[in-house]
Amino acid sequence: MPPFLDRVQLDHALHNQAVPLLEAIAANDHLRNRSLRRFERDDPPPYAESTESEEFDDAPPPPLRGELPEELQAIMDRPICTDELKRYGLESTLQPGDFYYSEAMLEKSRVTRYRANNIFRGVEGSRRLGVLVRHNVKRRWEKLGVWNPEWGFPGRRVQPNDDVFRWKWPWQQHEADGSEPSDLYTQQLLARALHLRQGLRRGESSPVIPRSHLKRDASVSEAESFIISRPWFIFQVEIAEERARHFRLSNEQRQRYPHSAHMQVIEWWKERGDWRDEFNRTDCVTSWKWSHESPSPEPEDLTPINNMTSSPLDTADIDFTASEVDDLETIELPPSEHPPHFWTIPDGFGFRTYPGQTIDVSASVEQLARDFPPPSVPNPIRLFGPTSPPPKEHEDASLELEEKLSTPPQQDLMSPPPQNPQRRSQRQRQAQGKVTKAKDQNTPPPPRRSARIAGMKRPADPLPLQAAPNKKPRGRATPKAAVPATQHTTPKTRRRKPGRVVPARPPPKESSKTRSRRTPRIRKKT
Repeated sequence: MPPFLDRVQLDHALHNQAVPLLEAIAANDHLRNRSLRRFERDDPPPYAESTESEEFDDAPPPPLRGELPEELQAIMDRPICTDELKRYGLESTLQPGDFYYSEAMLEKSRVTRYRANNIFRGVEGSRRLGVLVRHNVKRRWEKLGVWNPEWGFPGRRVQPNDDVFRWKWPWQQHEADGSEPSDLYTQQLLARALHLRQGLRRGESSPVIPRSHLKRDASVSEAESFIISRPWFIFQVEIAEERARHFRLSNEQRQRYPHSAHMQVIEWWKERGDWRDEFNRTDCVTSWKWSHESPSPEPEDLTPINNMTSSPLDTADIDFTASEVDDLETIELPPSEHPPHFWTIPDGFGFRTYPGQTIDVSASVEQLARDFPPPSVPNPIRLFGPTSPPPKEHEDASLELEEKLSTPPQQDLMSPPPQNPQRRSQRQRQAQGKVTKAKDQNTPPPPRRSARIAGMKRPADPLPLQAAPNKKPRGRATPKAAVPATQHTTPKTRRRKPGRVVPARPPPKESSKTRSRRTPRIRKKT
């Protein structure tokens, strides 16, 4: 057999190559005896360490298409524990706002499928649809006895009771300090529901006492029993239990035997006769009553939508409440007269959008601008100060200094040369440069400092040039010096101490007799 790199290839080889070969050997006695004699006669091959890579040793095994083995079935059939269901967050399913969202989205889909009316298009149309959906859900819940008159409009964001996270059931007890935390109440209610299901086996359901609706004088215990026995809640609990049972298996076992808890519960409900055709659209149970109970309140009739031309208030077949009429009239007002955050939700808010809500792009942009302001660039005026004109004192000093520099100094010949003025500050130089900039462009540059010093000195008598001697060295002619290239050099001037003038020394008298040049003798060759 060829080498196999992972368990998947090995599994396919066993099913496709090894098993058919073994079946062929078992069916042929001659071939089986021949293989047995060869196995007993031949020595086993020498052991050789595998050089193949172990990179795929941890690869999951391929999934097997079939039912769970009996040992795994026994693990999943064990009674469920309450601690195993904590990770699935069943407490939220008992909050009124959570199930209202599910039923409101179904009602919105039902209305839009009925007829595409133009009054439900656009921003104003979406808000009209939100009011109509809330009206239909409220009418149904009032018939069931579970609607709280203190609830507002989910998604409107105008009054505090519009926040569904503050909603409480009508029978929910209130403490002396104001209100009981909803999370604590739903946890206690869930613990009661799970305690009643401890004796049930996997896939088994408990009988439910028939209840048509809650009466106005129903006790808290009766109201809680009605909620935790509704089909929409039992369906969610059974799915969570089946997921917790399958999670008991190891990771490798869950990968080899995939299991859908949702489809398994649907199959059980179909076997028990609790599944309805209306649930096939969403594969979810949204009913408030079981099949053996009295018929559930029918959804509101949608035929009055045909009589609506510009607003839901055009028809008299729908009995809107005073708060619903006020909200519909507010929708027709100009946007400038709407309350802040009216039926809007910031973009990327992270929560679900209820029917009627629209994304407020302007609010999200303002929020982003507040959260992430642009980087501030430092003002150069704050760093270096404002550019103010120089004081009058400095300006007068600069003008006076300019006049002194423009006129040549008149000093006595015997006086020492002028000393360098003190170094001016940068501010004075800048002020002087601004004032004399225009004049300096047309006037020639001032003479160099060395030239000014040379002009102030007294010219001295020139020294007489001494005559060069005519005597030349013996034996070798004096080479002529190379004439240097003409260069422009500035004569160096040296300061001379003032004192008594001494006459120059006269040059020596030239001699009239000159010594003749001695001619070397040349010997004749003999």
